[in-house]
Amino acid sequence: LQRRNAIKTKSMKWPNRTIVYQLDSSLCKKYIVLKTVCFDITFSDEYEANIEKAIKEIEEKSCVRFQKRVTEHNFVRIFNGPACAADIGYEARPEQMVSLKIPNCMCHSLILHELMHTLGFVHMHSRSDRDDYIKIHWENINVSDRGRFIRFRPHQSENLTPFDFDSVMLYGNTSYSKDKKSFTMTSLDGSKIIEVCEKPGLSHNDVLAINKLYDC
Repeated sequence: LQRRNAIKTKSMKWPNRTIVYQLDSSLCKKYIVLKTVCFDITFSDEYEANIEKAIKEIEEKSCVRFQKRVTEHNFVRIFNGPACAADIGYEARPEQMVSLKIPNCMCHSLILHELMHTLGFVHMHSRSDRDDYIKIHWENINVSDRGRFIRFRPHQSENLTPFDFDSVMLYGNTSYSKDKKSFTMTSLDGSKIIEVCEKPGLSHNDVLAINKLYDC
């Protein structure tokens, strides 16, 4: 269940405003096709520090807390996977995933982007009102990545803040472009949409949305 700005189902918020997580050193993920894919997911001290820096920013700007796993059953496994991706919100099951491909996904704002997915947020460009602000150029998007640009309907979503070009949840002009240079989205006013990694961190509205969702 994905939402344009944040999840709408309260049960998908993390209990007690606390995300239990584990930085893993090994992982084998089994797929339906009965093939097992294993990744070497050891994080160097530098990359682990990058993750902790992103966690610290969220904690300093909200009432949300991250807690390293001891024996908890439900937790988020952060690993060096094949892409930048994360499960959306709390799913009340063991081993939710945050995949951070090294080195592509290790910039500060992209780590924040995936952690916000974990908190329950979806892409800014998936809002039902996104066509009032941006145009999606489907012909330039990798076919396998078009799902990242799906627009959700109003009944599926809860808008917590205005549309925000500074949000870490908004892709840049050329994100997931077939040729790495053609625009996959453009702003209606013609202004540049910078890539996630060019952003300094959480925007004002990112912080506001987290605090609204978690009743801080």
